[in-house]
Amino acid sequence: MTNEQAWNYAIGMIKVDGLEPTEDFKQYIEKEKRGEVTTEDLKRYLDEKYKMKDQNDIEQALSEADEYAASNPERLTHDEVFGFIQP
Repeated sequence: MTNEQAWNYAIGMIKVDGLEPTEDFKQYIEKEKRGEVTTEDLKRYLDEKYKMKDQNDIEQALSEADEYAASNPERLTHDEVFGFIQP
């Protein structure tokens, strides 16, 4: 599998869930596909972008997650979220 095929597959998997990568992330993926950045560069980029810096960041993220869960209960059913776990 080529690097481009792997990314196309990964993005397709995200879209199956009804999600879409940000334009910023798509541009970074294109750079990685062209060999302008490495996978390690991409990891650092994501770590920096999404790293929680302090307690306020954590509280904001939890608040956003709660807000999403309250407005999208159909996406968070027990079977959908945990259905892959076999007893």
